[in-house]
Amino acid sequence: MINDSGIGEPELQLFFEENPEFLFHGLANNYKDYFPHIVLKSNGNDDLIPDFILKRTTDDYYDILDIKLPDKTLIVGQKNRRKYSSEVESAIAQVREYREYFNDPSNRQYIEDKYGIAVLKPNIIVLIGKDIYPEERLKVNEIYSSEIEIFTYDQMVKCLEKFLLELEKYKF
Repeated sequence: MINDSGIGEPELQLFFEENPEFLFHGLANNYKDYFPHIVLKSNGNDDLIPDFILKRTTDDYYDILDIKLPDKTLIVGQKNRRKYSSEVESAIAQVREYREYFNDPSNRQYIEDKYGIAVLKPNIIVLIGKDIYPEERLKVNEIYSSEIEIFTYDQMVKCLEKFLLELEKYKF
């Protein structure tokens, strides 16, 4: 599916909604619940709609995940001046808006009242592209590491493979 150049974000969204174990075990953190496409109402601005709000298993806090296409280029620039592509920069700007929304106590209260979830200082994750240049991605990601995680579909596959190996230890 991730190698299909014709895949779109709606198909990926539906796949993850129907197969949440990919989200629960395929990212850096483990999750136990998800809320797709909740509407973040905003006074005077356009509503924001993140792809997923994910509930962490470890502490019951929530993270925000936005999915982008697996064929998007992550790293561009000359060898000694690597940077994120415009697609990644655009995704970063988008998810920053989501996190900023939750800085307002009235917005947090609205989401808690409407959806029953208390989102406070969420981690933000963008799932995008493939890891063609993993070392360069790690270097570039240092710029954003305190505020955002860029996660690739290749990393997701590795996390899922690791999870499956762990499961094999417990032959049921």
